[in-house]
Amino acid sequence: MAASRHVATLPPVCLNAPSQLNALSNIPSSSTSGTTSQHNETTHFTMGPKPPVNKPPPPSQKTTMPTNTKKPHNNPPKKPQPSSSGSWAEKVRISDGAARFTLEPLPRLPEGHRLRFTEDMLMETSEQWNRSMVGFFPGLRMPHHALQTIAMRVWKQHGLEKVISMANGFSIFQFSFEEQVQPVIEMGPWLFGGKNIILQKWHPRFIFDKNRISTLAVWVRLHGLPFPLWSKQGLSLAASMVGTPLSCDEQTFKGTRLEYARICVEIDASLPYVHKFEIDTPLSPERKTIRNIVLYLLLFF
Repeated sequence: MAASRHVATLPPVCLNAPSQLNALSNIPSSSTSGTTSQHNETTHFTMGPKPPVNKPPPPSQKTTMPTNTKKPHNNPPKKPQPSSSGSWAEKVRISDGAARFTLEPLPRLPEGHRLRFTEDMLMETSEQWNRSMVGFFPGLRMPHHALQTIAMRVWKQHGLEKVISMANGFSIFQFSFEEQVQPVIEMGPWLFGGKNIILQKWHPRFIFDKNRISTLAVWVRLHGLPFPLWSKQGLSLAASMVGTPLSCDEQTFKGTRLEYARICVEIDASLPYVHKFEIDTPLSPERKTIRNIVLYLLLFF
């Protein structure tokens, strides 16, 4: 009896399916057609679409280069600088309405009329400025920023709040309280940047004119004071022979140094300076001469 043959048929392949054709073309060929491998191994094939191939762009398309991925610096936009040209109204115009302060709408004075202010107006600003002292540098004008930096560094601990510079070389140093001004003056002399600054407490009749010096405050040394004068009253009497007594240092007040008395006095610049004076004392029939030596100048005004 003849052996029957079993013919295996494959399903028809559609030639219009490129993906299937590509998959079939990848099937490896066997050394023995129609038989299994000698090792009885089963080969698995994945029937799926082939991964796409990166084709070069057509000549009509341009290749774009990758851009810089760094984040730009967040620099604030520059403010436009005001033009030097423009009307006067634009230059003086105030954009912030909160910065405007209302003045008295007084009528314009007639032409040729002389402006006068009264004694009451002199005292009106006393409350605002009586906690201030005025200073300047002889023959020098220090920049405001440098002056403010030094003053705040040395006087802020004593109550300094504000430094105001004026056009004529004077500066105003405003403190928290009026009682803080005079002790700072008496701690002098003060040197700012190696330059002596001349100081005086502000008063309502103060004239900001360096050529109109009326008083001069100096630290002096009085040598040869009798022992009974080493008291508050005795030191004041001795200092009054030179000028108006203002203060003395701690060693003089407590009598821990009796070689000389160190006293700050205010003198009239229009009067001749007193270099020595005599004292009548019940301790001796002879007059005693007191020598006065100027230690240094504190302020000119």
